[in-house]
Amino acid sequence: MPAFQGIFSPHWRGDARALMIGMSLNTERGHIMRALMEGPCFRSTEVVHAMAKDSGAPIKSVVVDGGMTV
Repeated sequence: MPAFQGIFSPHWRGDARALMIGMSLNTERGHIMRALMEGPCFRSTEVVHAMAKDSGAPIKSVVVDGGMTV
């Protein structure tokens, strides 16, 4: 997914690709769209937690930009 390009952190896998798992015949378009919107949020949360762990200080606020913020 292009949205994940550049935010492979904190895992840094150059060969990482998007996967869609757990789908069934009951999976609808809305489920996929929700997953597409939640994915970057979960990844950003991972990055913030990694930053807090590495720095030893809590992250009190985050400022975001980019196409998805529109």
